[in-house]
Amino acid sequence: MGKRILYVGPVWSGGTSLQRMSALGDLGHIVIGLNTEPPEVRKAQRRLLRRIQGKLYRLGWECNSPGDDLAGINVKILDHFRKSTWGILWIDKGLTILRETLRVAKELQPYCTIVGYSPDDMATRHNQSPQFLRGLNLYDIYITTKSYGVAELKALGCRHVLFCGNSYDPYFHRPVEISEGERKLLGGLVGFIGTFESQRAESMYRLARAGIQIRISGTGWSDAGLGIQTSS
Repeated sequence: MGKRILYVGPVWSGGTSLQRMSALGDLGHIVIGLNTEPPEVRKAQRRLLRRIQGKLYRLGWECNSPGDDLAGINVKILDHFRKSTWGILWIDKGLTILRETLRVAKELQPYCTIVGYSPDDMATRHNQSPQFLRGLNLYDIYITTKSYGVAELKALGCRHVLFCGNSYDPYFHRPVEISEGERKLLGGLVGFIGTFESQRAESMYRLARAGIQIRISGTGWSDAGLGIQTSS
């Protein structure tokens, strides 16, 4: 019998968080999603926060990911915990989740397992927030796709850390027929999809300097002021 899962994360179309949430549903669980990045929040982040991050990067700073709960997720989590019983509270990355929210959730439902997950290296400063760091020791288990992330997350306070390799969504990551126009617009020897990070940018520059054509898709690249054009 499947569990009741309250899934908290950026569950927007095309994102891997939504794909993970759907996969849990396919496994037979009852999954309710809370979106930490609804359209109005994503628009505000792109318009202001990305611009600030780009300017700080040019000045030599690695700025934190925002921890402000613009979507009101902390209130929504506790509202759901007061109204329904949950087997798992699944939190993707959890930059905006307060320690107090995790504490009260566990107090309300002691047998609910709090699961943290992130595909990013959470030991790097630009992937963290004060809220995230303060609540780490309240997760029952944290899942990372980085083998080196196990030791890192334990050092940050996680009690139990599980390494899980990368995966794909068979409904989304599959061969498709494309037109010649799409091939010219999106094609290239190397494709990269992901948000801007300085280490990623350096890797892309190394490939470009070696004469390899790259197509980059993702947020933050143009705002960083490095002259990188991205495909939409």
